[in-house]
Amino acid sequence: VMHRIGRYIVLCLAMLSLPLSGMAAEPTVSPDGFSDCGVAVPIGQLRGYVCTVDGEGRDVVLAQMMDCRGGYGVLQVDAETGASSFAPNPFPMPRWDAQYSSLLSKKNKYYTQFADHFLEYDPVKKKFTACYKTHPQMAMSMYESPSGVIWAASWPDCGLVSYDPARKKFTDYGSLNQENWQQYPESMIGEGDGWIYIGLGSTRGQMIAFNPATRECVKLVPDNKRRNPSMGEVRRYGDGLIRGRLTRRGNADPKKETYGEWYVLHDGKTMPGKEPEAAPVNESITGNTWLRHNDFPSGRKLKKFDVGERELVFYNPTDGKDRIVKFDYPTEGAHVLGVIAGSDGRLYVPSMWPWLLAGIDPKNLGDRSLMPTYQDNIMLADGDNLYIGGYAGGYVADFQPGKPLHENKSGKPNVKLDNPICYGKATPIVHRPHTLAVTPDGKTLIMGGTPGYGLTGGGLALVDTTTGNLQTIPATELIRDEACFSLVALSNELLLVGTTVEAGTGGEVKAKDCTLYIYDLPQRKIIWREKPFPGKAQISGMVRLPDGKVLGVANLRELFRFDPETKKIVARNNFEKYGVAADAMGQGPRILFRDAAGNYYLLLKTGVAKVNPSNCEIIGFVKSPVEIGNGGAIIDDTLYFVTGSHLWNFDLKKLAQAKTNK
Repeated sequence: VMHRIGRYIVLCLAMLSLPLSGMAAEPTVSPDGFSDCGVAVPIGQLRGYVCTVDGEGRDVVLAQMMDCRGGYGVLQVDAETGASSFAPNPFPMPRWDAQYSSLLSKKNKYYTQFADHFLEYDPVKKKFTACYKTHPQMAMSMYESPSGVIWAASWPDCGLVSYDPARKKFTDYGSLNQENWQQYPESMIGEGDGWIYIGLGSTRGQMIAFNPATRECVKLVPDNKRRNPSMGEVRRYGDGLIRGRLTRRGNADPKKETYGEWYVLHDGKTMPGKEPEAAPVNESITGNTWLRHNDFPSGRKLKKFDVGERELVFYNPTDGKDRIVKFDYPTEGAHVLGVIAGSDGRLYVPSMWPWLLAGIDPKNLGDRSLMPTYQDNIMLADGDNLYIGGYAGGYVADFQPGKPLHENKSGKPNVKLDNPICYGKATPIVHRPHTLAVTPDGKTLIMGGTPGYGLTGGGLALVDTTTGNLQTIPATELIRDEACFSLVALSNELLLVGTTVEAGTGGEVKAKDCTLYIYDLPQRKIIWREKPFPGKAQISGMVRLPDGKVLGVANLRELFRFDPETKKIVARNNFEKYGVAADAMGQGPRILFRDAAGNYYLLLKTGVAKVNPSNCEIIGFVKSPVEIGNGGAIIDDTLYFVTGSHLWNFDLKKLAQAKTNK
């Protein structure tokens, strides 16, 4: 069944013409053969925005901003003039991180917590006015008490902090709940200035009650009622009562997961409740990354705030008209996930946030188009087809770059007419795609990846490319607690699968060792399996060699050669002395490549290696001036890869003289 066709098709019909600043007309070439081709997608991403006023009473928009660096500050834009100011983070980033929750207080201060720091921004002063180091890591929900105290609950272990602006008092309460999985505390509400209630998930939902005065912490849901996957939800309703329940996680199968029973929460305890007749009350202007508070105090209403087009639109009730205003802001560009060559000769580079697919002419880097899409975790080129596995939802699509775009309004994929073709979604069986393969006859497309939030064990999605029919195979019919991470089609009937022990986001890791297995597609069953890499968590990538054997990478550190006939690993080599393989931020690694002459290459974070596929030895290595994020495409003698927001390339002829020392 098609879902959200508009993302892949309707929006694709309007190719965006966006500023080309950042993409170099000519690459910057270094003596070692590496060239920086510039920023691929020169756009930041909103992580929530609010409408308020500045010190002169003028309508302004405040936006939490993110790009390849992670969250990097607050953008303030005058709604009438488009004049903007930008306040960068007042601290050095300890790691990549971003804003997942924010709050505009009744005193007109803008708050968030991320990268182990709690922040207060003042639109009157146009700067950050408070910054406190916190328990890791970032807030998933926030709340303002009646007395103006700001609360934040954080991922990954339900940390809790509070800030009293009147007294300039910051308190870090540390972790409130211990689990062996990452916790998402996505809702929070307070009982006046007393008890604080937090709803969390995703593996097994829970509701926490916390007393700030005594620091007493109470788990409100008994273990026997905590289902998998589920999320605790706490809210105040129009009748004044605070209610809570466990809900199924959004990407769980609605046929198998139902909403939990209702509770009334009071004085740190639960009482049986019923579904409220009154609607929830929004006591604070707060929300997650999709917070869109569009009402200005003047009565104007923001209708559009687009950082891609750098344009806002607001409605003025005085004259009943919309006004379009342009603005600008600083950015180093969106983080890009990989690069692949299309049949039209262009390079295609997907960005992580925002979700766009850049098409770039390698002979003229200034010639570029940007197409809205999903987060294209993994791409596979096969003839005229550019297959895509997209997060979130495990979408499977086929984009044919050399053909005209065509919108489908029927609700079902038309494999003869559509471009792109969206075959549908595989969630929760596959929610975050990591790998794609297609059978030699081109009739079966296979996608693997990790499952929905809070789940353990990811399966396969199988697409009949002649009909557009999509089927899913759950992990319970494969390897229960593992997920498919790398695929190779051995024939039209047999599939070689390498797994990862990683669970779905926020899920519980249960397995210890990855598995290599052969799956019979017509029979829909595993016909051989083995754990050849004890203690290793994943098989990171595989390619089929001309002799039928398979070259692969285990745990980003070891090359191996597998013989499907004998079911044996016939060669292996640990290459860790050169570094570890590029990991694509844990999405869809593309790290093994073959050029037209039959040479094989491996992308490491540290550089490019030439590989002897017979014995898995590194026979050439050139160190990169930048950390490599992911690959990859070879055009002629040039290997293209990405790092951060930049597209780079490497002259493979440089490996002809390279030695195997570091």
